[in-house]
Amino acid sequence: MCRLGIYVSIGQYKFLEEYIRAFYLASINDIALEKLRYGRRSHNHGWGFIYIAKRFNNLSLSWYKTSLPIMDRDVETILKNTISLDADWIAINIHSRLTSREPIDILNSHPFYVSIPGKISLWLIHNGSVDKEKISKILGLDNIKDLYADSYFLANLIARNLNSLNNNDIIEVFRSLIDMDITTSALNLSILSIDEKTKEISIAILNYMVQDVLDDNNMREYYNIYIANIDSKTFIAGSSTVMWYLTKIVKIAIQPLSNGELIIIKPYENSLEISSFKLL
Repeated sequence: MCRLGIYVSIGQYKFLEEYIRAFYLASINDIALEKLRYGRRSHNHGWGFIYIAKRFNNLSLSWYKTSLPIMDRDVETILKNTISLDADWIAINIHSRLTSREPIDILNSHPFYVSIPGKISLWLIHNGSVDKEKISKILGLDNIKDLYADSYFLANLIARNLNSLNNNDIIEVFRSLIDMDITTSALNLSILSIDEKTKEISIAILNYMVQDVLDDNNMREYYNIYIANIDSKTFIAGSSTVMWYLTKIVKIAIQPLSNGELIIIKPYENSLEISSFKLL
């Protein structure tokens, strides 16, 4: 059980500070989590982010994660000080973690990084649970399944099967994940990827929940990913309570992604290419 945050902007960084604040508040005081965990409100089993920016026609990257709980001073000094407001564009994936059965350590904090040399580098953040036994066997890594959380194996499965950052290839990988029947609660995730040859950047967001989650109003509201209607140069998405907090801080409209919806964002010099696909 986790909180996800996705922010992409071309040059203007609208509501960035407010969004970071909303993510922090949702991580430490989550009203949707309280309904599911008998009064527990905090995602305090680690946090992290992947940040990529283009400045002076070059890419820069910062990847941070810790098994310590997210704290206000860390958000201020680590995350905010990382962001370059003079960049042509920035892309950030943020994650805070809560687990009931997986190890709490630096290996299992998100984002998970996987590189397929000469092809793809990607960082994954995930909310939900998948069949670790099944995926680790597919990967031939079942001998280390107790060392890593399920999302680690999910990241490796995606990287192994993603041939390029072409939209059709991304769609094929995520549709196959749904068809493989590996999801035990939700496959709500975002991957930030770099094509190692072309240096193209892509952010892919999937919102998918199994029927048992969809049938439970509290579970569905906890897991749903929402997007904000901002403008053509800023894209904001996140877990339900992240976005609810944001609407309390600034007056914006939000809407949930449909089940099985995939959003692909590609930042360019002067525009964001945003595409939506229904996989169900």
